Amino acid sequence: MSVYLLIATLAITMTLILGVTVVAVVAVRSAVPESIPAVLRALAALVSAVLRRQRK
Repeated sequence: MSVYLLIATLAITMTLILGVTVVAVVAVRSAVPESIPAVLRALAALVSAVLRRQRK
């Protein structure tokens, strides 16, 4: 049972990482260079929020 839970958690984590990466690429491509730090900060906040939710 715990093996399935671990696999499911890994699959969800990989999907989230992939989705965040795609969003980051699209955002950086469509953004002007000055706003890239803001995009990276927003992504960092999103990733930390997801990790905090998974740890609970």
